[in-house]
Formats: sequence, structure tokens, C-alpha cells
Amino acid sequence: MLRLLIDRVVVTVDPESEYADVSVHWAGGHETDTRMLRPVAKLTTLSRHKELLAEIGRLRREGYGAREIAETLNRDGWVTPTQRNGFNERLIRAMVLRYGLPAKGPKRPLSDDPHEWSLAELADKLKIPAPTLYGWLRRGWLHTRSVGGRHVVVAGPAELKRLRTLRQGHRSPQRRK
Repeated sequence: MLRLLIDRVVVTVDPESEYADVSVHWAGGHETDTRMLRPVAKLTTLSRHKELLAEIGRLRREGYGAREIAETLNRDGWVTPTQRNGFNERLIRAMVLRYGLPAKGPKRPLSDDPHEWSLAELADKLKIPAPTLYGWLRRGWLHTRSVGGRHVVVAGPAELKRLRTLRQGHRSPQRRK
């Protein structure tokens, strides 16, 4: 049926971008034109690849990690070359290495409250291995709240003292000397 209605279809691929122009020439002389996104082999083929790399560089300088950058780019509507699954942590890390993007800036604090800590910050503050804190988190021994999908430990001076005492009590007999 379509062969009777359509005279021809002309596809013009822009080799410098992720776009292709499609023109359908209908029987009777009417023409329908549209522009479509197409997957490309390389990031540098994307029409806005320089802007994309600049955005990733900006996010890195602001202290965002690869997972956070991927989530931000996906939320803001950026497309990957293949346009299949969106950005992910692995793709961002590969792009950083391949295109020599700037080093990650200082980590953004999760909270402005001086009594709220990321698990890594708290491990550093208490001189406790991070896996120990993760274990305590799983057991419910830490007072936490969620900020942007990440755990923030709420620990003022009294709680810090309790955690230090807890750590002392969980050392193996060889370490108690």
C-alpha cells in the first residue's frame, strides 16, 4: 500500500552532526520533510560535543563525581553518541580520560550543617576505616538522613564521642593492647 502512496524517500545525513534530514515525496506531488536524530560512532560527531565536554569539565571542577555528572546530563537532556541508554558513570569516566578533562575539584559538601558528615568525611574525622562505618550504617547504628540519594550522618560532639567509644569496643583482642 505504501509503495502506491510514496514516490521516494530521500535521506540526507549531516556528517558533522547527529542529524539526518528525511524527505518523503508522496504520489501527487506533496512532500513531507523532517529532521531526525541518528546514532553516531564518535562523540566528536555530535553537533554540540564541545559544549558537552565543557559542561562535564564545569561539573568536575565543581566537585561532582561521575555518577552525579551522568545523572545531571541525562536530566538536562544531553544525548550520548549512540542515544541508547543515556549517560552512565562508566561513560563519563571514559570521556574524562579520552578527552583530558580537568581534574575533579574539591568535593561539594552534602550539607552546610557542621554536624552532618558524609561517610568518607566521618571516617577521616574519627580515623575509622570506611568499611566499618558502612557496616554500622547497615546495622542501623548511625543516625542518618538522605541528601540527594546519599547518606549524611548526623553527629554532633556527643555522637562523635559515642562512635569513638563504639569503635574502641569493637576492636579485636589483638588491637586492644
